[in-house]
Amino acid sequence: MTRTRRSPNHSSRRMSRRAPGVTAVFVVVLLAAVACSSSDQTGVEPGGSDPAAMTAPAGLSSAQAASLANVLFDNLADQGATFTAVAASTVTDERVEVSGEVSWSTHIGHATVAAQGLEAGVTEVYWRGDSVLERRPAFNELMVTLGRGAVQFVARPPDPAGRDLDRVLALVVGLAGEQRDNPLLIQQEAGSTFLRADTLRGEAVEVLRYGQRNVYWLAVADGRLMRFEGNNATGNRPVVIDILERGPQEIPGPLAADVVPIETVGDIYEAASAGA
Repeated sequence: MTRTRRSPNHSSRRMSRRAPGVTAVFVVVLLAAVACSSSDQTGVEPGGSDPAAMTAPAGLSSAQAASLANVLFDNLADQGATFTAVAASTVTDERVEVSGEVSWSTHIGHATVAAQGLEAGVTEVYWRGDSVLERRPAFNELMVTLGRGAVQFVARPPDPAGRDLDRVLALVVGLAGEQRDNPLLIQQEAGSTFLRADTLRGEAVEVLRYGQRNVYWLAVADGRLMRFEGNNATGNRPVVIDILERGPQEIPGPLAADVVPIETVGDIYEAASAGA
């Protein structure tokens, strides 16, 4: 298993390994889930469900509720993972695809980005509780053109309520927790149910809904989370997150000299973003 992944074109200085503390703006409420059909691929299309392929909900057994209760705690015990995620609007052309690694033990992550809509032009991010370091080539080029210096990343506050990219990053971080949930309360939560048995990436899984809006694909063999599906309250922003290789993640970050705070270049950032 590959534990360390380095991004090209910048230094090997790491972001702080000490957990920075997830600030209020990056606290995750795992949002509504979207049902989807059987798949053996990673990064299934959000909103691509086939209701006819699903069996009728059948509630949660005690064992299934216990599995859900352990999911976030078990992820934290694994310390980190590689992942892919896709978020797409069902009413606009907004779409974000990310692929990277997260350290659940430090709340730090890194991902490459491909997007259209508001997030178009962003190609790479690092994040932690209090900031997102965003690579936007058009911004970097404009900085040089205006004689403001060569930089690689702009640092900005996270905005999971206003930006789909940040919402995905917050969800990825939020898939780990410091304590187990109460299985009985999970069973009693309205909407919690067994959806179906399925197969994902060649492994048998149980697809379980927790409450009305969170769907977890859990490996039958050991209960580990293989996929999470979510949505916003209005049901038009589905997200699919696939958890791939598990284990501690060493996540290098850029040199301080390669990062500029958005407070000092807001006008240039806005101009570059508008032209994306």
